[in-house]
Amino acid sequence: YKEESTWAIGPFTRDESLTFTAREQWADPTNTDWTTSSIFNPSLIFHNGQLVLFYRASPGMESTASRIGMAVYVPGTGWSDSQENPVIYPTQDNELYGCEDPKIYQKDGRYFLFYNGVFPIDRDDATAYPSPNFQIENLGCDINLAISDDLRSWTKLGPIVPHQVSRLWCKGAVI
Repeated sequence: YKEESTWAIGPFTRDESLTFTAREQWADPTNTDWTTSSIFNPSLIFHNGQLVLFYRASPGMESTASRIGMAVYVPGTGWSDSQENPVIYPTQDNELYGCEDPKIYQKDGRYFLFYNGVFPIDRDDATAYPSPNFQIENLGCDINLAISDDLRSWTKLGPIVPHQVSRLWCKGAVI
């Protein structure tokens, strides 16, 4: 913004040493020839003296087929992408088109990763969960939850908002 707004916090300055850039492609466990060309919507958490970054990696900006990657920042060394990447990728019916937009939280030693699962919907889905104020065509979006005690091994718990409430479209920003 050209002028400071009353709601803004800051000012902020960019620290180039904290800028993450992926340096290699990951193998895709779904064998769909997936590659990343866009990295965005990151979420950070401090863990064992290091910054841990979760990010959306996608074949193109705002496309489906996203996966969630993780990188760790060590002061003096910089960023390194996790060898386990992607840490979250499509394995459930409600994320067949992608896993995106991670939000990481910690409580009592456990980590909670909320993310969007994008999935195909059909006429039966649309009929069962009509959305009178928002026309749903062929994509649905759930907020999913995965938990971990070490930020490496994740257990997916699935959607946290029932379709009776979400009407097949619910993004992570509502948390």
